[in-house]
Amino acid sequence: MGVLVCGVGADRGTAAESPQRSTKDIGTARLLDALEERQMPDVALWVLERLEKDPDAAPEFKKEVSFRRAAALVAANRSESNAARRAEVYDRAGREIDAFLKDSPEGERAIEAYLQKGNLLIERGRAKVEESKRPGQDAAKLRGEALPFFDAAIKVLEGPVRKDNAPIETVANAEDAVLKLLREVDASLKGLRSDGTDDKDDAAKDGGKPAPKAKKPVRKPGAARLMGEL
Repeated sequence: MGVLVCGVGADRGTAAESPQRSTKDIGTARLLDALEERQMPDVALWVLERLEKDPDAAPEFKKEVSFRRAAALVAANRSESNAARRAEVYDRAGREIDAFLKDSPEGERAIEAYLQKGNLLIERGRAKVEESKRPGQDAAKLRGEALPFFDAAIKVLEGPVRKDNAPIETVANAEDAVLKLLREVDASLKGLRSDGTDDKDDAAKDGGKPAPKAKKPVRKPGAARLMGEL
């Protein structure tokens, strides 16, 4: 399965509006999405700091602070000309993403975090390549330093080759996270199907008598959420 490489900080849209969130949390999520879209990372970092200290914010919402902060850090860092300071911010952003994935390695948010991490590594590799083009730099050395970042990005975005039904015991990259979520959605869809039989077949078996009504599909908990994420 190929994984689409998106920009750091993928658009979350209405998926961020969890039913467990208060009106205030939903408003904050929309504000953060708007700030990201309008490329205002400095303001987003300030909002995230306030969110992290807000005792009324939902714990699940607060978990998103790490990977949202990583996206804002990377966006704010693009104008940094000092290579050492730029690398320091990239390191911090990477730690933020890893902290989020440690607690939430699966699901829609994890997919976003893996994509962020992969694109952060690509960003770091590109920064090395751009630095190599400047006068007086050791171009060969810097290009060599860029390669490990690109290799690491591939590992974060793409999983190992596996058989179609091979179980995913540990999610460690974006592809695994996507595949596991798709399997959960597929299982939920199967649970929504009717377990009744065809009316005509039943009528034939019962000597032309009307077939009993098919049972209504049973909606499993979380099925709507999973299909929404899909």
